[in-house]
Amino acid sequence: MLVNGVKILFMLDTGAKVTLLSYSLFRTSFNDIQLRDTTEIPWLKIRGSNGLTLPFQGYVVLDFQIGDIELKGKGVLIVKDVCFGTQYGLLGMNVISEIWKFVSSVDNLEGELDNLQSLTNALPDPKHVETEVPEEHLRKRKDSTWKRVRHFLGLRKPQRWEKPKDPAASSTSYQEDNQGYEGQRPSMRQCVDILPTTTCKTRTFLFSSATAGPLASDAKNVPDKPSFVGFHPMVEMVVNRVRIPFMLDTGSPVTLLSHSLFQQSFQDIQMKDISDITWLKLEAANGLEIPYQGYVVLDFQIGGIEIMGKAVLIVKDEDCCRTQRGVLGMNVLSDILKPVSTLEKLLRDLDKLQSLQNSPP
Repeated sequence: MLVNGVKILFMLDTGAKVTLLSYSLFRTSFNDIQLRDTTEIPWLKIRGSNGLTLPFQGYVVLDFQIGDIELKGKGVLIVKDVCFGTQYGLLGMNVISEIWKFVSSVDNLEGELDNLQSLTNALPDPKHVETEVPEEHLRKRKDSTWKRVRHFLGLRKPQRWEKPKDPAASSTSYQEDNQGYEGQRPSMRQCVDILPTTTCKTRTFLFSSATAGPLASDAKNVPDKPSFVGFHPMVEMVVNRVRIPFMLDTGSPVTLLSHSLFQQSFQDIQMKDISDITWLKLEAANGLEIPYQGYVVLDFQIGGIEIMGKAVLIVKDEDCCRTQRGVLGMNVLSDILKPVSTLEKLLRDLDKLQSLQNSPP
């Protein structure tokens, strides 16, 4: 994708609510943009798939473009190089969901998708950027087979203050009206948050690379939650004749079930020992290992599509983002989705996959 005029390679990760760049990739791509401090977004907490915190060094606000789709002012978190390497970024649902909504609202979707590649090729040449990574960073990088962001807390938006109604119309006494006014009066922090400088247009946030550095004013122009946080796409599949909800995760090469969900759904299936697959090592986006207890081989069905004999890893409940839903990874998704050449075509196929769950098995 083009990000502030720079072409950057991303891993498409529908299991991540946020978009990430390594520090080295950020520095080599955007020399003129200053990293903003994490103290401006204290509400944003990220955990890896192993339940441990994923520390980020700061954030920036960037503009994305693919074909003729432009997304302004999306929050991007900057993480250490050891988390998931320095060769590509992680494109999360805060960006993907906006593209998804765009392609699903086009009247002539088939024609738009067929023309996307030519539109991408017609973009102006981006500015040249040196992508060579310093040797010390390469030594720290690990080959991660598991790159997914888990869960984080959201921002509680303040309520917009409204002028109190006339005491004669809204209360029986001045004292009663005064008490109601005190209950509605916002704090100073809330007053700052609703200043006109943070007003947003529909689907377009009024932020650009010019606001990426520190601001001189006391009221910092910090993007709100939708700029950073997307949603998790869900789908229900029939697995060995049992209906199970899954989170679609294109950033996961494997499919996962929590131990409690596995025991609840498949009491007659015995879990196989991990000693059979000692070669499989999973790492979260924070670079640390994800322990799994064992694996099973299951059959998947959605609509008229059947996928037989797919391995599913069983993970401890405390190491799962949710215990009552699975994670549908690319070992299953790749057999469902057709080969694609563009992001929009992939999102369209994912959209079809979600609609299939309404069909009887």
